Amino acid sequence: MSEFNFSLTCPKCQTPLTAQDFDNNHFTIAHLQSYFQQKEAEYKQQIRQQMEQEIETLPTFQQLKSENEKLKLIVEGYKLGSTKTSKAKGEELEKYILEKLQETYNGTDEISKITHIGEKADIIHTIHKGDQQLAKIIYEIKNVDK
Repeated sequence: MSEFNFSLTCPKCQTPLTAQDFDNNHFTIAHLQSYFQQKEAEYKQQIRQQMEQEIETLPTFQQLKSENEKLKLIVEGYKLGSTKTSKAKGEELEKYILEKLQETYNGTDEISKITHIGEKADIIHTIHKGDQQLAKIIYEIKNVDK
């Protein structure tokens, strides 16, 4: 068995260490192990901090951040929309349906919102062929979850 010769300074007490010190029973190995574990933890922390600072410049991080902001806006918009009264929601739905009906039946049909007080229906759709009135469709729109 060959013998190794080396010398290094103890980080704790600053005394020189040699190969013979590792044969002795005065906890040099335990101290060095503790010292290197502490240094490893410090280096890991430094690397984490450096990565956290540099990660914001990475394109993938920027993309995820942008998508996250968009999702937050959608969620906030949904929350604001869910606080509307039933009447406001119903009016928005009526307007939407009226617009869609007008897009679909543009031409000879008359489609309009019923504004008479006391009426129960929301939209009237009068179908014409030439000058002749063929039919009327009355729409009552409800905004329900069922």
